[in-house]
Amino acid sequence: VAILDLMEPGHREQELGGAQFQTVVKFGEIKTLRYPNLVKGYLDQGFEVVMVMEFLDDEVKTNLDLIADGYYDDYLYRFIDEMIDDGNRAVTIRPLHEFNGDWYAWGTQAGGNNDIPTFIAAWQHIHRVFTSKRANVQFQLAYNCKNGQNDDTPFTAWWPGAQYVDMVVCSGYNRAGSPGYEDVEWQSFEDMFAPAYAQMAALNPTVPLGIGETSTVELAGYDKAQWIRDAFASMATAFPRLRQATWFLQNKDDGEWDLNSEEQITAFSKGLLQYT
Repeated sequence: VAILDLMEPGHREQELGGAQFQTVVKFGEIKTLRYPNLVKGYLDQGFEVVMVMEFLDDEVKTNLDLIADGYYDDYLYRFIDEMIDDGNRAVTIRPLHEFNGDWYAWGTQAGGNNDIPTFIAAWQHIHRVFTSKRANVQFQLAYNCKNGQNDDTPFTAWWPGAQYVDMVVCSGYNRAGSPGYEDVEWQSFEDMFAPAYAQMAALNPTVPLGIGETSTVELAGYDKAQWIRDAFASMATAFPRLRQATWFLQNKDDGEWDLNSEEQITAFSKGLLQYT
């Protein structure tokens, strides 16, 4: 079970009565992507690390063509060299996450030069950069659980090939009643992830699957603590190929995503203890 790096995992473990996260998910923009600052400290503490590489750029408009053509390779090689200098310890990388949406510059629904064939070319190029240096990395292909713009393109369209992927994940949130989602109905974790899980499972018969990000808002008339209990239960029973799940636990303007009551903390800690 993983936690996004918005709050130090050690602090959360004290709050959760000793239940421990195994993995930390870090975010880093491509031009400031430095292994010593983002990854090393967590590996030293014994955590596994998933490094989400964000190709964000204030100087040029990022698109998949630039990535596929090697525009950002120097930053990737710098990260790799720093990683190798530290012993080439295992790291999972998650480039171009939520590529089937329209909210990131590399999303295939974002227009411009972005399309699915160029995404595949960009993904395979990044893979070649890391493998050319024999970097000890696993590649995590990260869908959003629903395509942007309500598009119905199947997940198979983005599949870059089994030799380029070590795990497939998708991200989804129960946003019912939150700003912009006032008319969206409350969904259980299982209802929310089942369609995407089926699509991920169909990509390859053996590749491990996971949850890139998830959480739930609070909504009057619904039980967030029970949602958490049900989520942990269904992870173990309804999704047999699930190998990793990352929780987003921070309140923001768009929703109360954190654990905000003793009942919620207890529900989460009991669920997490199953994997501690």
